[in-house]
Amino acid sequence: MKRFLAGVLMVIFLGGCGGQTSTAPQEDAVTAPQEDAVKRVCGPDVEQVPCGPGVEIGRTYSFDLLTHCGIEWAYFNGHYWVPRTKVAAPSRWNPIERGKMTLTDSGKAHFEGTAPGTVDFVAAPRGYRPTPCR
Repeated sequence: MKRFLAGVLMVIFLGGCGGQTSTAPQEDAVTAPQEDAVKRVCGPDVEQVPCGPGVEIGRTYSFDLLTHCGIEWAYFNGHYWVPRTKVAAPSRWNPIERGKMTLTDSGKAHFEGTAPGTVDFVAAPRGYRPTPCR
């Protein structure tokens, strides 16, 4: 029983950062209520928009941003993005902040959290991989 519980806790712990995927509806954030949805962060293993390629410039998508290690990256439209300037997560944000992401042009994206606060992202350099959050 102890081994089983330890295994369950390990899966939960390891799923806390890198392996999470978005389960958010793929509709505009304005029309897609997510209050009851499980918060998940996009990663390369998810092909659906807005995680995978196919995001439309100017369209707003529901998006969950990993913030518990600070705002270091986002995976959106099939690749990684990094903050345009170093930014700390607002203290009122959750470890995974629900909000909306908009591709403003081919190399820029804008995140607006549910709680007040925004982050501007630029496309990460080719080959970028985030460091594990500890």
